[in-house]
Amino acid sequence: MERPISTNALAQVQAAVCNGEKIAAIKIYREATGASLSEAKAAVDKLEGEWRITFPEKFKTHPKSKGCGICLIILLSVVALILLLVITQSSSKLRLEGESGKRPAGMQK
Repeated sequence: MERPISTNALAQVQAAVCNGEKIAAIKIYREATGASLSEAKAAVDKLEGEWRITFPEKFKTHPKSKGCGICLIILLSVVALILLLVITQSSSKLRLEGESGKRPAGMQK
């Protein structure tokens, strides 16, 4: 059975939400009220919406993204590394062709 949330617990939930720590806020809400996970999530989402309208200056960041920026950086780094390896290999083969006057094994027609 859900209990009313205390002022102290509500302040902790608000601090966690404003710092972008929604999971911690839901946990605090659940412990303080005895709410189920879905009830606590719904309540914290509702409170967050109200607080974003009422106190926008308290929020340090926008809601956290899913990490797409990091994934994109990693993907671009891997692609760049592969291109570098291909270019290096190609220039080595061309250098060998120029020095010997014939194609290296595997490059013959």
